Order: sequence, then structure tokens, then C-alpha cells
Amino acid sequence: LGHISRLLRQPDEAATQYADAITRFEALAAGAPGTATYRQELADANNWLAETLRPQPARVSEAAQAYDRALSLQQALLDAEPANADYARQIARTHYNRGILRAGADDLAQSEADFSSAVRLLEPQADTHAGAAQELARALNNLAGLLTMTGARSNEARELYERAITIDERLVAETPDNREYQLELAKFCNNLAALLSDLGQPAAAEA
Repeated sequence: LGHISRLLRQPDEAATQYADAITRFEALAAGAPGTATYRQELADANNWLAETLRPQPARVSEAAQAYDRALSLQQALLDAEPANADYARQIARTHYNRGILRAGADDLAQSEADFSSAVRLLEPQADTHAGAAQELARALNNLAGLLTMTGARSNEARELYERAITIDERLVAETPDNREYQLELAKFCNNLAALLSDLGQPAAAEA
């Protein structure tokens, strides 16, 4: 229900529903501390609560706290099962979501750390798992965008955009009907074009 309200752009209702889910998952986790599923779902609910709160300037602090709770839970799960690919993808997603929050708050160093953590976690899975590859491309694009904000790391940003584009070109080739892949590939190409234009490379930017 929280997901539905969020997609319907009803953030207050979504936040209330996610908070209710969190309370219920906390009770389940406390009653069965050995059940990883409850802690996994609890972390997921905290991540989505944070995603709902993040666009609201007055609730940025609450969003940060929810991301922190999600990451703490996810890190504990991953520490207990380092080979669990699902856990790695979930913590990577929360890292780059928090990275977006921190970038918006001009906390660039911590934002870069979050995006870099997401990249590190997703890279081992990107060749074999389409979801991980898509998430990796997003994390690379976000990290590149962050580096362009510093004004002194344009070459690094270009390499990251090119990596994101290469990944999404493969995804589009493998699943040509996936419009989400096409949309994200277009965004990444546009971002690289803007950077190349700023670098005084109009021919490369036009391409």
C-alpha cells in the first residue's frame, strides 16, 4: 500500500503506511530474531520510507535516519552471508539512494563514498544479473554526475558515463523491448554529451 501511495504521489499517506510496516516488521523481527526475512523486509521498508521522505526538504533528516537504519540492517545480513547476492544488491541500492540524498545536501565526499560502495557491491554481479547491471549503470551515472560538480574531475566522470552507457547498450541489445533500459540509456548519453560540450569537444558531444 505504501508503494501504491508513493506511485500515486501521495507522500504523506505513503510515509504513514511505510512507518506502519516498519513497526510491524520490528515486532516480527523481535519475536523471531533468527529469521533473516523479517530483518530484510524491515530494511526494505526503511529504504522506501527514506525514498518517500527524500524529496521533501523539511524531512531530509528523517530520510537520512531511515537510510541509516536500512543500511545497518542490510550490512548485518550481508556480514552473516557474504555470498548472498540479493543482500549485496539491496545494500548497494540503499547506498546509492543515500548518495543522492547526500549530494542534494552538498555533502559531496560522503555522497561519493555511498556511490562508490554501490559500484563495488554491484560490479561482481553485473555480467550475469540484468538487475545488478542496471543498478550498476545507475550508480556509475550518479557518481559521474557528482564528480562533474567538483569541476576538477571531468575525465573521471567521462569514463564513468561511458561505462554506464556500455552497460545499458548491452541491456538494450539483450532486451530491445525494455523501455526503461532505453530511457536510462538516453539519459546517460545526454549527460555525457553535456559534459563533452563543457569540455570543448562539440563533435563528440553531437555524436
